Amino acid sequence: MGILQSSPSKNAIKEILGELTSSQRGKVKKELKSYDIVLIANNTKSMENICKDDDVRDTLVNLAKIADALDCDGFDLHLVNGSQKYNLQQRGKDQDAIAKLLKDMPFLDGGLSLSDKLRELVNAYKETPRKKKMNYIVLLSECNHEQKGKLQEFIEETVTWMQATKLSPRQIGFQFVQIGNNRQTRGILHHLDAQLKQPRDTKTWDIVDRTTLRAPNATIIVKILLGGILRRVDDNGAGALLGPNWFLSIWREDPSKLMKKQMQLLVDYDTVVLVDDSATMSEANWQTACDALDMLINLTGERDTDGIDVHFVNHDTRFEGLKTFFRPQGNASLKVKLESLVDQYLDEISEQLSKGETPGKPVNYIVITNGIGLKDQGMKEFVIETAGRLDTKQFEHKKTIGIQFLQIGNDKQVTKFFNELDDTPEAKLDIVDTTLYQDVDPILDDTVAKALLGGISQKFDDKPRKSHTFQSNIS
Repeated sequence: MGILQSSPSKNAIKEILGELTSSQRGKVKKELKSYDIVLIANNTKSMENICKDDDVRDTLVNLAKIADALDCDGFDLHLVNGSQKYNLQQRGKDQDAIAKLLKDMPFLDGGLSLSDKLRELVNAYKETPRKKKMNYIVLLSECNHEQKGKLQEFIEETVTWMQATKLSPRQIGFQFVQIGNNRQTRGILHHLDAQLKQPRDTKTWDIVDRTTLRAPNATIIVKILLGGILRRVDDNGAGALLGPNWFLSIWREDPSKLMKKQMQLLVDYDTVVLVDDSATMSEANWQTACDALDMLINLTGERDTDGIDVHFVNHDTRFEGLKTFFRPQGNASLKVKLESLVDQYLDEISEQLSKGETPGKPVNYIVITNGIGLKDQGMKEFVIETAGRLDTKQFEHKKTIGIQFLQIGNDKQVTKFFNELDDTPEAKLDIVDTTLYQDVDPILDDTVAKALLGGISQKFDDKPRKSHTFQSNIS
């Protein structure tokens, strides 16, 4: 076991989370104030080459430094393999101490299993007075199916103990951070995160989140630090905590020349946003939907000369601000609402063409939804029928419309359905793209472009959802 203890550094918070506003940094600090932060590195040999990557090491160092700054009594770093002990006190003078520790971290095989190490740490916590809550952040590169079973058993065992001792569901949280892009590991961690989630009326608690280590920036650091202990961050990403306009406060004020050129495509389209305000949208979903709408209005509004149109599934009203205007309620069909908007537009274009008139601009539909229940509403049939209607000589432009489904939350079955909807072989034209909102990273221009342009540009439609891992750098 290796342990690193250090004292807080306010400069580290501002340095590493400098992309956030002071208010947003304050929210992060407030949520972590009552937690002990424990980093556990599963330092196997398979992890060694991955950790040689500069971006990976930079993110790990930043994660360790921010944990150091936010844990007032010093954070702990435990190694699953090896018996080295680090009694390093950082007092602000040795700013490279954490980086040096990670650089010198040994990579071994044959030690404890990860589940045994976690059980050892939790058992030690059980013996303490438990004045503080525990935020366990686990760094790993590979996990096999045998380890999956043991980890699931350990998590269920921990939840049972927490309930028996009448602890809060937020007393303990686990964040599994995948370093690298091993597909089996990604699937196993997704299972631990998504499959162990149960309906709210059961006694099973969600104390697990998983994150793939990507480009080093504030949003990833926030997701890693808080996903295991805050359900809304687990489900909806950093934006669920950072609040309104968080995206725009981080997105670069001066985007790249390429990004500016790509965004010009929006000038040629009318942008229509459809917001799912159904009762299935949880409070966290609704908060994130508000953030997504803020992003779309600000980034597309100035490029749509007619102004963007915002519609709701259940409320027939003009947009005047979301959060204080109404709460999500009702069970109207999103598919029916979208179909009515699209059919009305296509009928108008058809009439204009039949009269020899110049048709209006094509439309970029962006649908903000958690996707719950869409499969049963006949959305796939609507896409096939609409694509078939467009694939006629009547319409001059093959891209008369495009539809982007911006998924709020990370429901596994919804994601699977959206993937199928995106790649519907029966559709004669590709008019649909789907994007996970939590994957839209304001630091990475092409993730922003995919969310805005994926429905109308094949170039961005074909971009994979999770394209910004470190796999390309280490393979």
